[in-house]
Amino acid sequence: MVTSPAIACTGDINGSGVVDGEDLALLLAAWKQSGQGDLDGNGVIDGSDLALLLGNWGECPEQTLQTLFDEPTRQELMAVRNDWDSRDLSPQGWTVHGSGTFSGLTVEVVSHVLDGNRHYGFIRYPEGYSDSGSYPVLILNHGGQNGVGLGILGQASQSCLREFVVIVPSFRGELLRTESLGLGDFLSEGPNSEFDGDIDDTISLLNGTLAHVPGADENMILAHGGSRGGCVTHLLSIRDTRIKGAVVFFGATDHMLDSIRDQVIEIIDNGAPAGNPVINTVLNYAVDPWLNGQISFGQARLELIRRSAIHFADTSPMPMEVHHGTRDFVVPVIHSRNFDDLMQELGNGDLGFVYWEYPGGGHGSNMSEAFGRMQQFMCNQVD
Repeated sequence: MVTSPAIACTGDINGSGVVDGEDLALLLAAWKQSGQGDLDGNGVIDGSDLALLLGNWGECPEQTLQTLFDEPTRQELMAVRNDWDSRDLSPQGWTVHGSGTFSGLTVEVVSHVLDGNRHYGFIRYPEGYSDSGSYPVLILNHGGQNGVGLGILGQASQSCLREFVVIVPSFRGELLRTESLGLGDFLSEGPNSEFDGDIDDTISLLNGTLAHVPGADENMILAHGGSRGGCVTHLLSIRDTRIKGAVVFFGATDHMLDSIRDQVIEIIDNGAPAGNPVINTVLNYAVDPWLNGQISFGQARLELIRRSAIHFADTSPMPMEVHHGTRDFVVPVIHSRNFDDLMQELGNGDLGFVYWEYPGGGHGSNMSEAFGRMQQFMCNQVD
């Protein structure tokens, strides 16, 4: 049986412990194919892999849980962006499964196919909708890991938000619950892919909506989400430049924090409990697959980087609001504080970035002013 060499670091294709000309020759010989030279794990050997190899030229560094969380290199950031840009998110097989009303407004259950999997979502039509009109678009990204129900539309059923086309994605591997529409539950296909495939699904649903809902204005698209949906909204707004503004409630921004690294080391070395969903994400998509030999060290780092909006925040849309409670033990407030610090450093406070912090606020509790501020933000963009 022929076995592949043990790769000591990203770019060390022949397993020699050094990234050098031999590795470069192997990568170029397999150009536009798959295999060991697919350093970023996107299924094809291309320019992103070449950049990673050249960026790691020389002796391989030590690969430990400690170094897994080191600051991303320029080449790694470029590889993630190139991977995002290379994805075909065109929706196929657009289907309307039925409709009904919620809060007096028409709601459709729709689906499309992406990456061979059928993905479901809601489209809520605006008040007084006419296919000859023009309507702003609002994307609502849900929190948690238990799918999404019709009730999420309640936060878009007041004030000017009734004038929006509202898009609600379920994420792959999750249920879309139609509840009072009476159409049953729909399971979006594919394995869970938090903060990566989630964003693909959402962009593809947006593409389908713009193509099939006359009057949906591609020049006025806003986004909102909390918790998991907050992180999705951060990353969505970075990846899709059509997003003109966003409001994020208590979303994770950095899966490479020192505090996360320390907790992960404690879990792996001493069997400590996982703790919160942020830690679970790091374990499920990066640490465990690497330790189990399913992905390389370099690929594990890319899994963390692509889920960390703070490393790409220079392209976050403005205006933007971020809201977080100081006693949030699900997504600690440091995620939003660090994001705010970076926004101020970039000068985005002058471009419409606002950070709201709620003393004593939890993961959505004791933040009663937040929803009103979110609604006002959205209304201000379309006045």
